[in-house]
This record gives sequence, C-alpha cells and structure tokens, in this order.
Amino acid sequence: MKKFFQLLRDYINGDFAYKKYVEHHQKTHPQQNPLDKKSFLRDRQRCKWKKINRCC
Repeated sequence: MKKFFQLLRDYINGDFAYKKYVEHHQKTHPQQNPLDKKSFLRDRQRCKWKKINRCC
C-alpha cells in the first residue's frame, strides 16, 4: 500500500514524467544535457495550456 501512495505522489508532482523524460533523453540524445526538472515541468505546463481546451 505504501508503494502505491509513493507512485501516486510521484505521478502528481511530476517526478514520474521527469524520470521517463531523462531516461528517454539519455537513450536518444546522449551528447546533450536534459532539461532540469523545473524547466521540464514549466515546458509541460506551457504545452498543455497553450491551445484552446474547450468545445465552444
């Protein structure tokens, strides 16, 4: 049960997404440095909210 809440916390605060991003970045772009966590999360929020998210 404790593991579930740790995974939920990591999902909510963005740790899960950032870990996956770093793993992917290391595999596909090993010569470049990945974004830091703060910049990564800011970029995700910007991409999420830059488009119109309503039907009307």
